[in-house]
Parts: sequence; C-alpha cells; structure tokens
Amino acid sequence: MTENLRILLVDDEEVDRMAVQRAMARSGLVVDLKEAYDVASGCAALKETHFDCALVDWRLPDGDGLTVLDHAQSATLSTPVIILTGLEDEGRATHALKRGAQDYLIKGEIDAKVLSRSIRYAIERHRIMKDLAETKARLEEIAALDPLTELLNRRGLEQALAREVKRSNRDQTKLFAVLVDLDDFTQINDQFGFVTGDIVLKEIARSLEDSMRAADYLARIGRDEFLVLLPATRLVEGMKVAERIRLLVGESVIVLPSGPVRLTASIGVAEVLEDAVTLNDLLYRVGNALKRSKQNGKNQICFYAGADNEAPEETSNVIVDQLCRGEGLRCVKQEIVRLSDEEVVGWEMLSRGPHGPFESPYDFFRLSVEKSVLNLADLRCVQVCLNSAQELELKGRIHVNLFPSTILDMPIPQLIELFTRELPGGEFCVELSEQQIIGEPAYLTKHIDALRSCGVLIALDDVGFGRSSLESLVVLEPDVVKIDRKWIDGISKNAKKLRSLTRMIRIAKAIGAELVAEGIEQVEDLRILKKLDVEFGQGWYWGKPS
Repeated sequence: MTENLRILLVDDEEVDRMAVQRAMARSGLVVDLKEAYDVASGCAALKETHFDCALVDWRLPDGDGLTVLDHAQSATLSTPVIILTGLEDEGRATHALKRGAQDYLIKGEIDAKVLSRSIRYAIERHRIMKDLAETKARLEEIAALDPLTELLNRRGLEQALAREVKRSNRDQTKLFAVLVDLDDFTQINDQFGFVTGDIVLKEIARSLEDSMRAADYLARIGRDEFLVLLPATRLVEGMKVAERIRLLVGESVIVLPSGPVRLTASIGVAEVLEDAVTLNDLLYRVGNALKRSKQNGKNQICFYAGADNEAPEETSNVIVDQLCRGEGLRCVKQEIVRLSDEEVVGWEMLSRGPHGPFESPYDFFRLSVEKSVLNLADLRCVQVCLNSAQELELKGRIHVNLFPSTILDMPIPQLIELFTRELPGGEFCVELSEQQIIGEPAYLTKHIDALRSCGVLIALDDVGFGRSSLESLVVLEPDVVKIDRKWIDGISKNAKKLRSLTRMIRIAKAIGAELVAEGIEQVEDLRILKKLDVEFGQGWYWGKPS
C-alpha cells in the first residue's frame, strides 16, 4: 500500500465527519483527506483531483450517494467508493454494492481497524477489477484480429460492419467496400512454401494499412483476400482508393533469397446498402465484382452495380442475384389452428421465389446451395415474411422458417434486431427443421438463447421426417414441436403409423413442448389427433396457403 493516500470524505454531518477523522488518525494510514458536504461538491472534487478512495454518505442534502458513486465510476475517474450509511439504511447500502460500491460502513460502528481494512480492501479490489477489465478488453481485441497480419479478422470486420451500417443510415452517408484478391498467390506457396507466403502476406498487409485513412477498416478475410470498409465515402472516392490499392500491390517488390517477387491484385468495389446485415451479404455483392475482375484478365477493378447493370447471364444466375437482393420474393400464409375448437391462433409465413422455374422454395433453395448463397437467400426470405406479417397486421403467433446455418452465420445483435419489431397481439416463433441440423445441436444454443431472451419462441420442424434425433429435442428444448405430415396423413387407417405418432407425442409432451400436427387433410385424421390431445394443427383441411 502506498503512503499518503488521497481520500475524499463526502458527508454533510460534522459529527460523522469527525468520527471518521478520529478513526483514520488511529488507523495507521497516512492520509491526505479532503472533505465535501453534498453531491455537487463531491463530484467537483472527484473531477479536480485523483483520489485513491472515496467515503460517501448515502444521504446528502442535494441527493443520494449513488450519484457520487456513478460519477466516481466513470471511465475518466475510476475511483473506488465506500458507502457510509445509518443502520436503518443497510438495505440501500446493499443496493449500492450491486451498483459498484466496493464496501459499506455503518455509522456508529466505524473504528480504526474496520476503517483501515475497508479502505485497503476497497483499493485492492478496485485494482484487481480494473486489471481484469483491461485483460478482458485485450482478449476481446485479440479475438477480433488476424494472428498473422494483426489486421481485423472476420469477427472484427463483422463488428465494424454493424457499427458503420448504423452510422451510415443515421448520417445519410455512403459506405463502400473494396475486396482485394492477390492474383495467382497459390503459385508463391507452391514455389517458395507457406512460410514465404506468410511473409509476403504480412508485407502486403503492412503496405495496405499504411495507405488507409484513419477512419477506414482493413481486414484479412481469407488466405490472400483483404477487405476494406470506407465510411462516409462517395463512389468516385471509393474507386480512387481501389485504384491506389491496385497500383500499390503492383508496384510492391518483395525481396526473397531467391529473388524479387511481384504481385498483382484483382479488386471488386460495392456500395454497402442498409439491408446488408451480415458479412456474407456484403461479400456476395462485392465478390460478384471481384469475379468479373478475374474474368476480365485480372489486375483490374470492377464495380458491382446490381443485376440490372450486369452483362447478360444465364437464367439461374439472374435468379440467384434476385434472391440475394430480395427481389421477386413473395410470401403466402397458412393458418395454425387450435384443434379443440378449430380457431385460428397463428400463421406460418411461407416464402415463394420469383415467378418461373424457381418459384418453389425447394427449387430456389436448391439453386442457392449450388451457388453458395443459401444463407443470404434464406435471410431475404425471412425479411419478406416478417414484413408481410406486419403489413397484413396478422393476429396471433407468427411462425417463420430459418435454416440453422443462417442463424449461426448471423452475428447475435443482427439476429435479435431482425425480430425487434411491433407485432400486434402476438409473438414470433422461429422454426428450425430437424433435418437441417448437421452435427452437434449444441452449436445453436447460444443463438437460440439470444432469441429467447427477446421473446422469440423456438419450434423444431419436420420432426419424424426421414431421421429423428432425441438429441435435438433434449439439447435445444424447443417451445414447439411440429410433427411432419408423414406421421399425420392417414393415421386413421394405419395402426403402425398411429403407434409411432403416439410415442412421438409422448416424447414431445415430456419435454414440455407444444405440439403442432402438420399436413392435416382428412376429417378422420383430425378426429384421431383430437383424441390424442394434440393441441394445434395446420394443413389443407382448412385451405391451401394463400
């Protein structure tokens, strides 16, 4: 403990101040004591002088000690606080501990030993907490950096993208992205080895970093791919930055023992639109421009201007571009019915693709898988469904479908924001198909818990289709279990199917989940489901999706 501790005492009662002074004089602590008598003078003293500790009375003439406590805990001050309280205010003092006070002392029970110990412990605990906070901040910083180049990695870039999209929308400014891919970089690895390749990447990263503005973000997102975010930038400025990068890479000479190495870069440029909620969304757009740079002979720059300004392509590629932009997507709804009285209690929102050969979800999602844009297309479908539910002002629970991979792909804040919207008289339910959960279901729990924290229910869909896993039911603990139509259609005439359905119902009820039977088309099946005490259902018995 250092000598000459600077202590601030904030108390309007002279008798109480004198009691603290006497205890401090007998404590053995060497103290420079400053006194204040109310909230205003206490906060002013904290602002003017650094104190090792502050003793603050709970009750002050112009407020309570919590105001001084909050001021002492600000980022610029960070002073440990001990609350002084009367016996009758001990409950309030406990509340102050939860707000960040290091300790509390009851007036009339303060002696030299108690005071000395409390001050020493408060200072030490505060130091430890400060060190832990700094360590945590450093670890979070490291987690957002690429270990080779010390540039932002994908995680760090996702965080920067989320911030800058919001800022761009708020300030009505343009945000552009520049994707840089080193041409034929694999030849360097093949010829000189990966260690040499890493040296080249670090040199290129340093050169790019030196050319950036202070407000720009530079990230390494692949083996030899870099992405630059340009906030508050016009198109002409973004293209100039891209050209400067192209020339910089082309003029860089990496001297190796075997001789100098020269590189070129193909570059794509795209505007970051306000609906770019994920990094994959952005990479799709700017990646299209980069692809054309490669196709046109490399060492070039291309700008992504959207499907209308692209060169003619095959129909499937045009459809993919429409899906990723959310164009031509439609939504139909199907009622979810309470079987006991056949009242509509909710709606499942179902997406449909652009009119033509890829209108069916099965077809356009298959195409999306082939073109590696499944998650982006899925996200666009969800956005269309949510918007449609709002516009129609539907009552009751609103069900939307999301691929598990889409949920994992989205940063949690953007996932939550997707469902942060007004829904009159109902709640959202996200349906996950059991058949699309690949590997450990536990990978989904963090994102699912985040959705639940903002009031979104989770449904496990297609249970019983093809394969079923008790692990998904146990680990994910769905609020709703939707039994696939395979086990519903014809149960009135198939005893084996009925026995299997009965077991499935028993399992679902054991985990406390609501049951929805899908694919109800016949009144005979409906009667059986009612007898089995299945709560909800949907199917063509009440009409096709419309």
